Amino acid sequence: MPTRRKQRQLEAQLTELGMEALDERLQSATQAPVQPPYRLSRLISQITSTEGRAAVVVEISRPSPSATAAQLEAIAKRAVAAGADALVVRVDSEDTPEGSKDLFIVRQAVKVPVLARDWYIHPLQIVEAKEAGAAGLIGVIAQVCGGDGVGQEGYWSGVQSAIC
Repeated sequence: MPTRRKQRQLEAQLTELGMEALDERLQSATQAPVQPPYRLSRLISQITSTEGRAAVVVEISRPSPSATAAQLEAIAKRAVAAGADALVVRVDSEDTPEGSKDLFIVRQAVKVPVLARDWYIHPLQIVEAKEAGAAGLIGVIAQVCGGDGVGQEGYWSGVQSAIC
């Protein structure tokens, strides 16, 4: 099950990071970004009201784990040239060996909103997506605050307002 795999990956990352550094990363995410992300809701509203059509959101990923960053960048540019109004990049380790780096690469390559797709179980993942330039998130929010007493509700609401 993806959430168990993701839980194990996240536990290892949190252990390596430590609680003090985690707190610092989560607090920094509540600050306004230096370069605000695209507002997807604004884009959709503009397209539907002025152009009278649905927004086209295209999911992209590396065609294989051995594909290069340049190949992913080319896929993103082709999708936008074909009419994509926004892109979704898979950042889960099962989909790509590079995760958030793929999101960053695509975000730098195109001038449309780029969303991150993953299994979200901890606010740290949202911070990472924001840091990589995500305009928003798509995926299963399996668990934002675990029953383990970590309790990150305040961070979640701050991070949500910063990225959404």
